[in-house]
Amino acid sequence: MRARRIILIAAAALLSCGLAVSRCASKKSTACAEVGDGISGGDENIVIVVDDDGFHPRLVTAQDKAKVTLTVKNQGTRPHGFAVQCVPTPNHDDCPTESCFPDKATIGPIPPGGTATTTFVAPDLERLYPVRSTVRGDDVTGQFNVN
Repeated sequence: MRARRIILIAAAALLSCGLAVSRCASKKSTACAEVGDGISGGDENIVIVVDDDGFHPRLVTAQDKAKVTLTVKNQGTRPHGFAVQCVPTPNHDDCPTESCFPDKATIGPIPPGGTATTTFVAPDLERLYPVRSTVRGDDVTGQFNVN
Protein backbone atom coordinates (compact mmCIF):
# COMPACT_ATOMS: atom_id res chain seq x y z
CA MET A 1 0.00 0.00 0.00
CA ARG A 2 2.77 2.40 0.91
CA ALA A 3 4.65 1.65 -2.33
CA ARG A 4 1.47 2.41 -4.31
CA ARG A 5 1.08 5.77 -2.55
CA ILE A 6 4.72 6.69 -3.32
CA ILE A 7 4.18 5.78 -6.98
CA LEU A 8 1.01 7.93 -7.13
CA ILE A 9 2.77 10.88 -5.50
CA ALA A 10 5.73 10.53 -7.88
CA ALA A 11 3.39 10.31 -10.88
CA ALA A 12 1.50 13.42 -9.75
CA ALA A 13 4.77 15.30 -9.26
CA LEU A 14 6.03 14.31 -12.72
CA LEU A 15 2.73 15.30 -14.34
CA SER A 16 2.77 18.64 -12.55
CA CYS A 17 6.38 19.27 -13.55
CA GLY A 18 5.64 18.30 -17.16
CA LEU A 19 2.70 20.74 -17.32
CA ALA A 20 4.84 23.53 -15.90
CA VAL A 21 7.58 22.90 -18.46
CA SER A 22 5.03 22.72 -21.28
CA ARG A 23 3.39 25.96 -20.18
CA CYS A 24 6.79 27.67 -19.92
CA ALA A 25 7.87 26.44 -23.35
CA SER A 26 4.71 27.70 -25.04
CA LYS A 27 5.00 31.03 -23.22
CA LYS A 28 8.64 31.34 -24.25
CA SER A 29 7.93 30.78 -27.94
CA THR A 30 5.46 33.67 -28.13
CA ALA A 31 6.85 36.00 -25.47
CA CYS A 32 10.03 36.72 -27.43
CA ALA A 33 8.19 37.67 -30.62
CA GLU A 34 7.11 41.27 -31.00
CA VAL A 35 4.22 42.45 -33.09
CA GLY A 36 5.50 44.58 -35.95
CA ASP A 37 3.81 45.83 -39.09
CA GLY A 38 2.24 42.43 -39.80
CA ILE A 39 4.20 41.93 -43.02
CA SER A 40 7.09 39.46 -43.28
CA GLY A 41 9.21 37.94 -45.99
CA GLY A 42 9.42 38.79 -49.65
CA ASP A 43 12.41 39.57 -51.82
CA GLU A 44 14.47 42.74 -51.47
CA ASN A 45 17.21 43.93 -53.83
CA ILE A 46 19.35 46.62 -52.23
CA VAL A 47 22.22 48.49 -53.86
CA ILE A 48 24.54 50.59 -51.71
CA VAL A 49 27.38 52.77 -52.93
CA VAL A 50 30.21 53.32 -50.46
CA ASP A 51 32.90 55.94 -50.80
CA ASP A 52 35.40 57.47 -48.41
CA ASP A 53 32.64 59.59 -46.83
CA GLY A 54 30.11 56.83 -46.10
CA PHE A 55 27.36 54.57 -47.35
CA HIS A 56 24.81 55.93 -49.84
CA PRO A 57 22.03 55.70 -48.97
CA ARG A 58 22.90 55.78 -45.28
CA LEU A 59 19.62 54.04 -44.39
CA VAL A 60 18.27 50.96 -46.17
CA THR A 61 15.10 49.04 -45.33
CA ALA A 62 13.88 45.46 -45.71
CA GLN A 63 10.99 43.45 -44.27
CA ASP A 64 11.72 41.04 -41.47
CA LYS A 65 12.44 37.52 -42.79
CA ALA A 66 12.90 38.91 -46.32
CA LYS A 67 15.36 37.31 -48.70
CA VAL A 68 17.78 40.21 -49.28
CA THR A 69 20.17 40.47 -52.19
CA LEU A 70 22.65 43.18 -51.22
CA THR A 71 25.13 44.71 -53.65
CA VAL A 72 27.81 47.09 -52.36
CA LYS A 73 29.80 49.16 -54.87
CA ASN A 74 33.01 50.79 -53.66
CA GLN A 75 33.51 54.16 -55.35
CA GLY A 76 36.08 55.27 -52.79
CA THR A 77 39.85 55.51 -52.99
CA ARG A 78 40.47 52.83 -50.36
CA PRO A 79 38.91 49.45 -49.41
CA HIS A 80 35.55 49.38 -47.62
CA GLY A 81 33.36 46.54 -46.33
CA PHE A 82 29.86 46.06 -44.92
CA ALA A 83 28.70 44.55 -41.62
CA VAL A 84 25.44 44.93 -39.69
CA GLN A 85 25.88 45.10 -35.92
CA CYS A 86 23.77 43.17 -33.42
CA VAL A 87 21.25 45.06 -31.30
CA PRO A 88 20.04 44.32 -27.76
CA THR A 89 16.56 42.86 -27.46
CA PRO A 90 13.94 43.04 -24.75
CA ASN A 91 14.95 40.17 -22.52
CA HIS A 92 12.20 38.51 -20.56
CA ASP A 93 11.30 34.87 -20.10
CA ASP A 94 14.76 33.74 -21.25
CA CYS A 95 14.56 35.49 -24.62
CA PRO A 96 17.78 36.01 -26.59
CA THR A 97 19.70 39.07 -25.39
CA GLU A 98 20.47 40.32 -28.89
CA SER A 99 19.30 40.13 -32.48
CA CYS A 100 21.88 39.70 -35.23
CA PHE A 101 22.01 39.44 -38.98
CA PRO A 102 23.36 36.16 -40.35
CA ASP A 103 27.08 35.92 -41.15
CA LYS A 104 26.20 35.91 -44.87
CA ALA A 105 25.16 39.58 -44.51
CA THR A 106 28.79 40.58 -43.94
CA ILE A 107 30.92 41.64 -46.88
CA GLY A 108 34.68 41.75 -46.44
CA PRO A 109 36.94 44.45 -47.84
CA ILE A 110 36.03 45.59 -51.36
CA PRO A 111 38.87 47.22 -53.31
CA PRO A 112 38.35 50.66 -54.86
CA GLY A 113 36.18 50.30 -57.97
CA GLY A 114 35.04 46.83 -56.86
CA THR A 115 31.59 45.41 -56.25
CA ALA A 116 30.40 42.61 -53.95
CA THR A 117 27.00 40.91 -53.70
CA THR A 118 25.56 38.64 -51.02
CA THR A 119 22.17 37.08 -50.29
CA PHE A 120 20.75 36.47 -46.81
CA VAL A 121 17.51 36.43 -44.83
CA ALA A 122 16.83 39.49 -42.67
CA PRO A 123 16.28 38.82 -38.96
CA ASP A 124 12.73 38.63 -37.63
CA LEU A 125 13.18 41.31 -34.96
CA GLU A 126 12.04 44.66 -36.33
CA ARG A 127 14.67 47.20 -35.31
CA LEU A 128 17.13 49.76 -36.59
CA TYR A 129 20.54 48.04 -36.84
CA PRO A 130 23.83 49.98 -37.09
CA VAL A 131 26.07 49.28 -40.10
CA ARG A 132 29.84 49.73 -40.28
CA SER A 133 32.70 48.87 -42.58
CA THR A 134 34.58 45.62 -42.00
CA VAL A 135 37.90 47.33 -42.75
CA ARG A 136 39.97 48.15 -39.66
CA GLY A 137 40.22 51.91 -39.11
CA ASP A 138 37.44 52.66 -41.61
CA ASP A 139 34.81 54.86 -39.96
CA VAL A 140 32.02 54.78 -42.56
CA THR A 141 28.65 53.99 -40.99
CA GLY A 142 25.01 53.57 -41.91
CA GLN A 143 21.80 51.93 -40.73
CA PHE A 144 19.70 48.94 -41.76
CA ASN A 145 16.03 49.18 -40.86
CA VAL A 146 14.15 45.89 -40.50
CA ASN A 147 10.40 46.49 -40.47
